[in-house]
Amino acid sequence: NRIVKIKPHNDDDIDYGAYLHNVAGGLADGNNDGMASIARFHFPHGIAFGPSYPNAPKDEVSLYICDTMNDKIRKLDLKHGVVTSITQPTAPEHMLRSFSLKNKPVSNILSVAVDPSSATLYFSRQHFMALYSVSHDGGNLHMIAGKQEVGGNAVGQSNEAMFASPCGVSFNAEQNSLFFCDGGNQDLKVLKMHGNITEIYKAANAVVSPSFPTLHDDDNEDSNTASLSENEMSQIREMADIMKSMPNANVDSSNILKS
Repeated sequence: NRIVKIKPHNDDDIDYGAYLHNVAGGLADGNNDGMASIARFHFPHGIAFGPSYPNAPKDEVSLYICDTMNDKIRKLDLKHGVVTSITQPTAPEHMLRSFSLKNKPVSNILSVAVDPSSATLYFSRQHFMALYSVSHDGGNLHMIAGKQEVGGNAVGQSNEAMFASPCGVSFNAEQNSLFFCDGGNQDLKVLKMHGNITEIYKAANAVVSPSFPTLHDDDNEDSNTASLSENEMSQIREMADIMKSMPNANVDSSNILKS
C-alpha cells in the first residue's frame, strides 16, 4: 500500500545497489488524503505521470495512481507533496455492471494514462470490456470504446470495436493515440482519435513513431514470423552490446538476435 521510487546511490550513474524511497502511503491500507507521509492507499495498481491541470507549467507535475480497492484514481502532486482523491461522478446507467451498482463510484480501476496537453485521464477496469476517460478533476466521465460487459475481438470505430479485458494503457501525445493491451485476445491495439471520430486498430497496422523499432508483418497472413529492417537489427545489436557490458551480465547476443 505504498508508492515508492528506486533511487540510485549515485544519481550520475546506474548503480545496482539502488534503494527504495517511500514517496507516499504506508504498510497499512486506508483512504486518507493529505500530505504524502500520512496519505493511505488500498492496493494501488497502475500509475502515470502527467500535468496537474491543463496547460500546467513544467514543474506542476502529478503522479496519478489507480487506488484499486478504494474505487478511485488518486493524485499525488509532486511539487507540493499532497495526495488528493479525484472525485469521480457516479456511473450513468449504461456504464453499470448491474443496476445494484447505481449511485456507486466506478470500481476496479487497474491502469491509467494521461494526455499531457489536456490532463485527460484514460483508464481500464478489471473484468470490464471497455476503456474510459475522465478529466483531471473527476468530471466528464465517459466510456470511449468497447461494449462494457460483452467481450470480443473487432476493430473499427469505437462504437463497433470489441475487445476482452483491456489491462494496460499508454498515451502517445505525438499521435493523439491510446495504446492498450487487449489481454483476453493477447494483442496490442491502439485507439486513434481524429476529432470526434475514434477508431481502434491493431498496433501492427498503426503508424508508429520512427524513433522506435517496428515489427513489419509478413505478406503471408498465416505466418507467425515478422521481419526487421537493417536499421532495427542494428538497434537490437547495440542493445545486446549494452546488456553484455552490464555488471554480472551473462548475455548471449546471438540469442537476443534470434528472439
